[in-house]
Amino acid sequence: MISRLFGSNTEPPVAKPPFTYLNGTLNSNLFLNREDRALFADMYAYAQEQGVDLVYVDALAMTFGIYRHFSDGRQLLGGNTGYDAERYRVTFDFKPEDAAIASRVLNGSAINSTRIDQGFLRYILHPDHGAFM
Repeated sequence: MISRLFGSNTEPPVAKPPFTYLNGTLNSNLFLNREDRALFADMYAYAQEQGVDLVYVDALAMTFGIYRHFSDGRQLLGGNTGYDAERYRVTFDFKPEDAAIASRVLNGSAINSTRIDQGFLRYILHPDHGAFM
């Protein structure tokens, strides 16, 4: 896990947000806190046991790291704030089947017991942030 997330054999210290010009080029995975890192270690182990391509865990870790790097997403603008070249408002939304899944995750009871940060789940399952990923 350490080599996949950080590109080295030693676990680096947790970097502190917010995103600034001084830390903007750092690997966003450095901003994963200790609990996040323990969670991803378990995710990698489980995925490997199940024969799942670890690239999916890598992608989730990267997205989670960006969320942490940008002050738990507070520094990131939503995707539904722009306009195209013809000045039409551009909006993003989930496909209906994906919106139904997001709704079940957000409104189900499991969100209260998951080890995944609830703030991250709410962030990534909001159309402003997760619909275009």
